[in-house]
Amino acid sequence: IDAEASAVLASGEASPEQLVQLGLMMNNMAQAMGIPEKSVPYVEAALKASEGTEDEKLAEKRLHLEITYALQVEKDKDKALELRYKSMPEGWKEDSNQLNNFAWWCFENDLNLEEALELAIKGAELAGSDGERANVLDTAAEICNALGNCDEAIAKIKQAIELDPDRQYFKDQLVKFEKAAEEKKG
Repeated sequence: IDAEASAVLASGEASPEQLVQLGLMMNNMAQAMGIPEKSVPYVEAALKASEGTEDEKLAEKRLHLEITYALQVEKDKDKALELRYKSMPEGWKEDSNQLNNFAWWCFENDLNLEEALELAIKGAELAGSDGERANVLDTAAEICNALGNCDEAIAKIKQAIELDPDRQYFKDQLVKFEKAAEEKKG
């Protein structure tokens, strides 16, 4: 895929829209594979090609690439956070899924964890179903664990298990958090 995507860049024939789409696709794949740095050339090309765009949809997609660039190239978490806030839809702080997505992004990027935890807890309160609430509690548990609060992580994931007792993933999370608590004590 990288070779084909590189050929698209080298051709010089792709439109700004195509380069932005390519940048987003390569970034998503690189993130999923744990090699986010592989997407940098595509992100840079997309940002250069779409600079100054007046197309609203393209500008919105471009903003996501700017966030990636701030994190991966500039290593500027404050800038990335500011851009991430800017990218959030209107009313996002009253939407359980949006709160969870934002909190999870903060967790994945190890930034703004205290606020992310507050937002995840709010998201759990706003959740419309037990399954949705359990997913948001899992995010909250991960953040608690990242903050070194293993006991709170365990409590949150136990709440998730109560809400969705058949989901093995949550049980596996409990084992992970209990192990972290043991290591912290030891």
